[in-house]
Amino acid sequence: MFFYIPSGIVVIYLSEQMPLEGGIYQWAKLSFGDLAGFLVAWNLWFWTVILLSEVGITVANNLA
Repeated sequence: MFFYIPSGIVVIYLSEQMPLEGGIYQWAKLSFGDLAGFLVAWNLWFWTVILLSEVGITVANNLA
């Protein structure tokens, strides 16, 4: 709870200040440069792949 509410407030603020498609990638790119935008997007993609594979393994183990 202490993480999600401030994160939501930040996302609302940034969406109002920079109404662009691309979300977190665009915010990092415009604030810190192309490399930061690339690294943020790559990190988010990599984390999503790892998370989804872990969820798949957990579901398969619980069903077995």
